[in-house]
Amino acid sequence: MKKITKIAGEVGAKLRDRSRSVKLRVLDIARRRAQRPSRAGKTQTCLWPVADSTSRVVGQAKRFSAEIGAGAKRSTDLLEQLVLDKLRHELDAMGAARAAGDEQTGRASFVATRVARQALSLFEPTTE
Repeated sequence: MKKITKIAGEVGAKLRDRSRSVKLRVLDIARRRAQRPSRAGKTQTCLWPVADSTSRVVGQAKRFSAEIGAGAKRSTDLLEQLVLDKLRHELDAMGAARAAGDEQTGRASFVATRVARQALSLFEPTTE
């Protein structure tokens, strides 16, 4: 999105860089896990702000992609316009990959929740 802003200028949706806040939250998670390894499950609540920031970045990427498609973000130079179109396709591919990852994570979370409610035997072959 920085490349798109550099080519198209400050037109349309404004770029908001969230890399610093995500980095600080990830460092906080690592710090908590290092301090209390026995309470690693408690860091699950720290992951929500990172997921929230990620979803905001994906929303911003969708807006950028839509603006390139609509012609709001464009360049007068033909080569730069081709670069913008290529970057748009990259943003769309990243959004599709994240959606697939969300679906897979949701399924894993559902299975883990169901398993956590049951008493399991370590010696049963079905436990795996």
